[in-house]
Amino acid sequence: MRSTLFTIFLFAFFTSAARGDEVEVTGELRQWHKITLTATGPAHAETDSEVNPFLDYRLTAVFSHEESGSSFTVPGYFAADGEAGETGGASGDQWRAHFAADHPGEWTYQLTLLSGPNLAIASPGSGAEGAKVVFDHAGKFSVSQSDKAGRDFRASGRLSYVGERYLRFEGSGELFLKAGADAPETLLAFTDFDATSTRKPSKGPLKSWEPHLSDWEEGDPTWRGGKGKGRPDDTKTIRTYTALRAAVECVCVCVCVWCVC
Repeated sequence: MRSTLFTIFLFAFFTSAARGDEVEVTGELRQWHKITLTATGPAHAETDSEVNPFLDYRLTAVFSHEESGSSFTVPGYFAADGEAGETGGASGDQWRAHFAADHPGEWTYQLTLLSGPNLAIASPGSGAEGAKVVFDHAGKFSVSQSDKAGRDFRASGRLSYVGERYLRFEGSGELFLKAGADAPETLLAFTDFDATSTRKPSKGPLKSWEPHLSDWEEGDPTWRGGKGKGRPDDTKTIRTYTALRAAVECVCVCVCVWCVC
């Protein structure tokens, strides 16, 4: 009898784990918001070559919504220590996938990590025959309606190509009309990004985005103690910079008026 109960206990324990205890689900569990799955797996450094964490693994997340029949297969990635944006970490054992649900309600997921030589670049549906299953986790979570409105894109849904001239929001059905200048090709050549360098400083220098200091507002995203604002990186200096620029613009206007008179 005791042996039977112990067997049942073990079965219940491992069944519970298979339902998602090994996976951390984070983010706002709302329609169109980013939801993140993170699991612990093999430890690596991003510079490992014998077994490359970006090349010799394939992390796949399958998200399913039974009520609507909606299903998505999403590739995942090696996420170092899971906090690399703040720590600058280049090694760790965290593996991650992101998702945005197109329906409220209950979603199930299957998060599978396979390993094998060059598996990440093998054609879909191939190359996995001799691959090793590192982990295979299943679980579920519930998604509620988005609470966003106005200019927040999460109020309207994912942008999709619909065979027309403009992209369309999946949620609201509205067309998206892009306006303004395109981002420069070197948008990500930013001094505040880790390990970012340029081989041709005269043609493609790293940017500090300092001209946009006055555009930064409290609550805008930053990382590692204030990086991401532009230089300098403290709020007091930003306010001083903004006031100084306004004063210079005022002087320039006054000089122009004086010249005209």
